[in-house]
Parts: sequence; C-alpha cells; structure tokens
Amino acid sequence: MALRTLLVAGAKSFTHTLIALERYLEVLKKLATDAGDEAEAVMVSTAAKVWMNSPQRAAIAIDRLMGMRLVQAPAVVRWVFASRGMTSLADELAKGLAWEVLVNCTNKMVARASDEEDDLKAIEPAYEKAKDDAERAAKAVEEATMMEGTMEGRLSMLQERESMANIKFQEIKEDYDAKLASFRTAEELRDEHLTDVFRSYVDLLSPQLSEDDAGGEGAHPAWVEGALGSLRAFTRSYHIHVARIAAEILDSVLPEGSVHPLLRSTVEEKLYV
Repeated sequence: MALRTLLVAGAKSFTHTLIALERYLEVLKKLATDAGDEAEAVMVSTAAKVWMNSPQRAAIAIDRLMGMRLVQAPAVVRWVFASRGMTSLADELAKGLAWEVLVNCTNKMVARASDEEDDLKAIEPAYEKAKDDAERAAKAVEEATMMEGTMEGRLSMLQERESMANIKFQEIKEDYDAKLASFRTAEELRDEHLTDVFRSYVDLLSPQLSEDDAGGEGAHPAWVEGALGSLRAFTRSYHIHVARIAAEILDSVLPEGSVHPLLRSTVEEKLYV
C-alpha cells in the first residue's frame, strides 16, 4: 500500500518521517479516503513498527497522524487494544507505547472539545450583546410606531437602526451557531472515544476473567492485573470528563450482572474520587 511505502521511506530519520507526512498530506488524505478504515489501521500499525525501538517517536508519529486528521480515534483505540503492549508485561517497549498512544489520543480528543468550548465562550458576549441590541432596536420602533406624533424622520431612523442591528445579529448568530455545532460535535466525539476505551477494556479482559472464574483460579495472570491497573489509571486520569457520561458507561458498557464484577468495581473505584 502506498501509505505504508511512504511511512517506511520516510523512516530514514524521524525528521524525514514528519517532513514526508507534511509534504504528501493531500495525497495521503486522498489515499486514506479511497482505502477507508484499512488505511487508518495501516498507518497506525506502520508508524508503530517503523519506530518500534523508540516508543516515544512512534507515539509522536501516531499523534501527528491524528493531528493531520489522517487517523481517527477509533482506529487508534483498535490498534492499542490489539497490540502486544496490552497483553504482555515482558515487552516494556510495547507496553509503554500502547499506554502513551492511548493517553495521547485521549488528550487530543479532550483538548479538541475544550478548544471548541473556549471558542464558543469567546463569542458568547458579542452574541448576547448583538441579540440585546436587536431586541432594543425592535422595541424602540414598536414604541415609536404606537406613539402619536412621532416624526416620520425619527421613525425612519429607528427602523434603519433596527435593520442594521438585525443584520449584525444574524451575522454573529451564524458564527455562534457554527461554533456551537462544532463544540457539540467535538464533545460527542470525545464521549464516544471514552466509551470506546472502556468497551475495549471489557472486550479485552472479560474472556480471561471468566475463564479464571470457571477454572477456580484464585489469581489472575500478570497481564490481566497489568491491564486492570491501566484501567484504574485511565479512569482516575479522566474521571472529570467521564463523569458526565458515567451513568451511560455503567449501564451500557459495564451493566451489573452482565460483566465481570471486577471490571465494574475497578471503574467505580476510581470514577468517583
């Protein structure tokens, strides 16, 4: 695949990789669009393989792919939970990379929602003022129309002010509505990402936990304890953002009686801190 070829070709140095991504961004976007989800999976996997001996650089490369909108959060989450780093404690490099990529991805989704919220808040004062000005101008015209003896020239002036105020309000309202829509989209994507992460932990751990219970095992494999530890750390790190969708996650992803109780208790333990 051309995407794989480009990333490998740029692996002469880390700088070459970043330059190649920037230089062929439009080509990559077209290839990614044509190839669909497969392209995203290939890009994440290839970036990880090319820099397998340098987890930090691999994580930065994957983060850059997200920043360029070549790779979306679901593809990153799929790679993380399918990687060796989630099921092997012996491979410290793979373990560190999986965690760093997951954190970077989550931070980016949180930051995008936060940035959109800041943009929305920044325009709110102007929006409220323009709305108030338009309402005042309309009221002034209404009062002048009802008042006997109002000079035609004054009424025309007030009507012109009303028209100008309405035009200004509509312009700001369009901008405000666009920013509101962008914020809601970013917020929804952030929440979907967080839900996806918790669901991925459940899918990863449930089979082994059920197998251990069925076999009467008193202790779980080391990789399971490690994954539960990362689940605790993830929940603790992002509990503020998870809180608004906590009920949904507990009901739909971790329903009591339908998932292993250790999974639900692990999340609940760190969710309300």
